[in-house]
Amino acid sequence: MYQKWHKDGLKVIGINLDPKIETGREVCKTLGLTYTQAWIPSDKKTRELWQTASGIEGVPRVLLIDRDGTLLADNPKDLEQQVASLMKDGKAKQK
Repeated sequence: MYQKWHKDGLKVIGINLDPKIETGREVCKTLGLTYTQAWIPSDKKTRELWQTASGIEGVPRVLLIDRDGTLLADNPKDLEQQVASLMKDGKAKQK
């Protein structure tokens, strides 16, 4: 979906839980993940705090957020259909 709609304004942010940034970067390169990655701290105390605060303990976890910042879905089963609808309606396009 990122490749299909990125040029029309779709943004994707990956949450990378790999404790070693170098390993995470290599995995992203191997898988062709060209979208932005957020790297979670590797030290145990900060990682636990981040996971508690964010509620994200594992991946994949998909939060669908429109351009206005409204959370539309958490791990939607029909993600591609919802994204297509947003792109069609122009709700994901840049203002």
